[in-house]
Amino acid sequence: MARDVAAMMAALRDFLEDGDRITGIRTLSAGHSNETYLIEGIDRVLRAPPSEEGLLPPYDMARQHAILRAVQGWDNALPVPRVHELCVD
Repeated sequence: MARDVAAMMAALRDFLEDGDRITGIRTLSAGHSNETYLIEGIDRVLRAPPSEEGLLPPYDMARQHAILRAVQGWDNALPVPRVHELCVD
């Protein structure tokens, strides 16, 4: 079953500090791995586990978040995307 984008947008508006600026959500990829969405209005990318069972197990999103958060603060680190929030439910 595909995600309910309207429900996801409503939840993000409540969850994010600048959620009132969200104008839409556009699917960037939704294949057999983690799904990726563009949150329009705040120009952020949302990564989520697959909404349907895929060929591969979903990646550990909380672990990825922790690693990216740690690396983004290092001097002379490889460039990584800035992470903002983590929601595990």
